[in-house]
Amino acid sequence: MARKNRLIWIPGILGTSGWVGLVSPAHAGYYTAYSIDKPWGPAIQNAVIPLSFQTFDTSLGVLTGVSIGGNTSMTAELAILNFNAYPLNITNGFVSEPVQVTNGNGTNFAETVNQTVTAGNLSGIASAAVSPAPVSVTDFPGNTTNVAFSPAVIGSAEFATFESPGGNTVITINVNTGSASEGCNVGNGVSAHTWSSGAEVTVLGDVAVTYTYFVPEPGSLGLIILGGSITMSRRRRSKRYQKKLLTSL
Repeated sequence: MARKNRLIWIPGILGTSGWVGLVSPAHAGYYTAYSIDKPWGPAIQNAVIPLSFQTFDTSLGVLTGVSIGGNTSMTAELAILNFNAYPLNITNGFVSEPVQVTNGNGTNFAETVNQTVTAGNLSGIASAAVSPAPVSVTDFPGNTTNVAFSPAVIGSAEFATFESPGGNTVITINVNTGSASEGCNVGNGVSAHTWSSGAEVTVLGDVAVTYTYFVPEPGSLGLIILGGSITMSRRRRSKRYQKKLLTSL
């Protein structure tokens, strides 16, 4: 009696249909990823920093995901201008800086990353204005603040922007720093017209583009051929055995 061969379905190897012999679906391929990380800065307010990234090399596999992430670090200083002849008690001082990551010149994708870096809890005494000077300036330095922003996930309809044969195409992603904002409490009874504030910020960071892709298993094709060869070999042996039995009768 001829032995039956088991046929196993292999999705993604032979398209939408096809049966092969003695091949496990585990050999269809695997997913992997790599990132390209670019530093930027230091920069001040209202700056545009273009960063260049290589596209995904389509010879590596099939692109299945693109995300843009990174970090921003800010060092800030809150300045209090006091026009009063008495000192001011400063509490809850802060400096915030918006940072946006978006497409650059010649690059087109809709997703953006928006984040705000804040140095807070600044407090102390702002010096009094002493005659003949009409104003005193007191600086309150903030600690360096680091923020890792949530990655922007690029839609699959925009993958074409991020891939090319050989990965030789360059795309541009911009980091845009905005105008800093600041504030503080100076206590009750102090007129808003007798003091003012300002801020100085320095920001820097990095932007990372991560490519996730599917790599077809190189051994899959060999296993398919091997499975087919074994199946055909068994069929030939079965037919020879049956013919030998008939001849001996």
